[in-house]
Amino acid sequence: AVVQWRDVEPREGAYDFSPLDRALDELGARKLPATVQINGNRRPDWLFDVVPHIPEKISHQTADEKGTLMFWHPRHERAYRNLLAALARHLEASPHRERILGVRLNFNALGTEHFPSRKDDVSPGRWIAPAGVEPGPAWSPEIGVAYKRAVVDAFVREFTPALAVFVRNNVDDDVRAAYRREFETGRLCWFHTSTEAEP
Repeated sequence: AVVQWRDVEPREGAYDFSPLDRALDELGARKLPATVQINGNRRPDWLFDVVPHIPEKISHQTADEKGTLMFWHPRHERAYRNLLAALARHLEASPHRERILGVRLNFNALGTEHFPSRKDDVSPGRWIAPAGVEPGPAWSPEIGVAYKRAVVDAFVREFTPALAVFVRNNVDDDVRAAYRREFETGRLCWFHTSTEAEP
């Protein structure tokens, strides 16, 4: 059951999970268990009013016409954490709760899965900060790891142990090590989306 962030939070803090419910209803009618994910290819327009952005799409996974949001900006991180908390409350009350196998962990940085690479120009001077919004810190690999840790923490806090969390295997080694116990106990699980086998 997959929906886009834009479709479930049209206004800040006003969550509408009916698109997700419809997907779960369809799977339920077929008596199928389900996983749940909220993708970040398309983000709510209101985020561009409170988070710096650049007009270019850094990743091909980014589908927002306005460009790329500074996902590591504190305002963006807080909005994503709030969304996850609201989703957890909604799933807890869902009539499909017993059929939900777990939630896919999306970092929703650039698009759904991607992060900046060395060839990407994410220099501070390129970002457009909305009026009254503080510019965010310059991108660095350390900031990327801190963002990943914050997102994993949020998923662990909001969804486990009631639901398993499926983690794509593009996390850094130190993040893997920090959550080893959660993987060993099944609170966190691995998944992979590539079309080719990898070590």
